[in-house]
Amino acid sequence: MGSRPRMPIHNQALVAQWIEHLTTDQAVGGSTPSQRANAMRPRRSPERGVSLLTEAPGPTAPQLHPTAQRVLDAAIESIEVGGEEAIQVEPLVKELGLTVTAIYRWFGNRKGLVQAAQQERFRRLAGVGFDAVAQALTSASDEADVAWVLDRMLEIALSGDQIELRRRRVHSLGSAFGRPELIDSMGALVREQVDLVAQPLDDLIARGVLRSGLNGRVLALWYGICILGRVSFDLDPSPPSAQAWNRVCQRAFHLATLGSEPASELSPTAPVPPTTWSEAELPLIPDHPTPQLLVSLTIDLIDAEGEDGVRVEPLTKAAGLNVTTIYHWFGNRQGLIDVAQAVRFRRRSSEHLQAMEQAGRRVVSSEDAAALVATTLRLQMDAQTRASQVQRLNALGATYARPTLASAIGTIHHRDRRHLAGILRHFQVGGWVQPDVDLEAMS
Repeated sequence: MGSRPRMPIHNQALVAQWIEHLTTDQAVGGSTPSQRANAMRPRRSPERGVSLLTEAPGPTAPQLHPTAQRVLDAAIESIEVGGEEAIQVEPLVKELGLTVTAIYRWFGNRKGLVQAAQQERFRRLAGVGFDAVAQALTSASDEADVAWVLDRMLEIALSGDQIELRRRRVHSLGSAFGRPELIDSMGALVREQVDLVAQPLDDLIARGVLRSGLNGRVLALWYGICILGRVSFDLDPSPPSAQAWNRVCQRAFHLATLGSEPASELSPTAPVPPTTWSEAELPLIPDHPTPQLLVSLTIDLIDAEGEDGVRVEPLTKAAGLNVTTIYHWFGNRQGLIDVAQAVRFRRRSSEHLQAMEQAGRRVVSSEDAAALVATTLRLQMDAQTRASQVQRLNALGATYARPTLASAIGTIHHRDRRHLAGILRHFQVGGWVQPDVDLEAMS
């Protein structure tokens, strides 16, 4: 491998600023959740109430009434500490020296407050680093410059010290499931950030620096998806080498954008800390029709409305049971939801892997392998599969501040990864996957 290409010093400085921005508390505005919230205070005209949920945010949100802002900041801080379940209305307003009527006045109810908090939280998280990346790409003049920027982006974003930021982003995105207002507002913000990076990428494509036929928006989205996908790795109780994962991502980006292998490997970054849980037995529904019925109904409710739709009394009434049944089998409502989310996540992945394994057995040539890859990618884009992917994102995001669910989904992903690596090994032995590719990292 050759020496690392270097960019003009002003571009290096931009990326260095981004590194400093991402690796300190300034990435989200301060050293504590409340300080971060104050530092990132949005701007909005007062007296707008529930319009919080219907207007897509811009790069800087309009200003809220000071009282509403205090409530919103406190709700975001609660989510950061303990997830949505940590937002308890009476303790929250008491701590702020307010009454419950403040929630109703500004947010309608607790659900409105939770959604407003997740929307603003996502706005603060989504834009971290995009300006610096766009500026660095704009200043790139040749392939060596682009390669340097790509490598620095990946080194920063895949670093072990970014785990918390990655998980918070996925949690915030997943919270939009079953909440159309959040989907609209988060989608608008994602498009805005993607377009910011897409413009210099399209310019590089037009100038012939990047391969022709590419699309800047697709490349920007692909990059973001790869970073969010690292959360599955972060949850894995026994992951493959972080450097192997980074190498797969680096090679994919270089080959797709520049048409060549990387000139050098990514520099070692902060190590990935071990997960705080070990491989766990997956939540199993007892072989009894009552808990099986409750989990099935709960999955249906989450698929239809998100976790907000799981209400104990209507659920048990629909099942013809009493409320105490949930406590008997699952401990409480949250225990039931955790089991349902784990089963829901496992079900979607199992269906995909089984279909791929069956098709993989019929592959006997490089043409067959290429055709299977093309078919798999095409199926990943159909409406039914996209819905399944969103459901998995919701379940993955739900692991935030919920260690039992994180352990279960981390274990599911670990087993799925090993399963997929076994399928791909047949391809590698046949010579249809390059021999130096780490199959578990690729999986």
